[in-house]
Amino acid sequence: MIPHPIQALAVLAALVYLLLIVLALRSSRMNVRQSLLWLTSGVVFLLISLFPNLLIRAGYGLGFIAPSNALFLLWCLTLTMLVFYQSLTTSRQSQEIRNLAQALAIERLSNEELRNAQAAPRRENQACDSDEER
Repeated sequence: MIPHPIQALAVLAALVYLLLIVLALRSSRMNVRQSLLWLTSGVVFLLISLFPNLLIRAGYGLGFIAPSNALFLLWCLTLTMLVFYQSLTTSRQSQEIRNLAQALAIERLSNEELRNAQAAPRRENQACDSDEER
């Protein structure tokens, strides 16, 4: 059994963790898709804090001698999942940025060619006008 002061501290930490995630979501510093993973990990953290016997039983059932080892593995897997998701997001956004940069370069080239094409007849008209004045 976990001593009550330690359990209370774990519950408080889980609530602060969830509050920080909700505040980041509300202030638009985190999008909803990303926050779902963090909120899920926070809820798991809160459940383990409220009901530590679940972790103890699951740890023993999976062959762990100490429940702390099961908790450590759980958090390592959670963090690995979060890092993997962030890598996928970063890769997708990198490709999107590359596509947008290429589209912008094509648009700028097209605009420059259009300006040059419009400027060419003006130069010809100005050349004709100056020949007529002579």
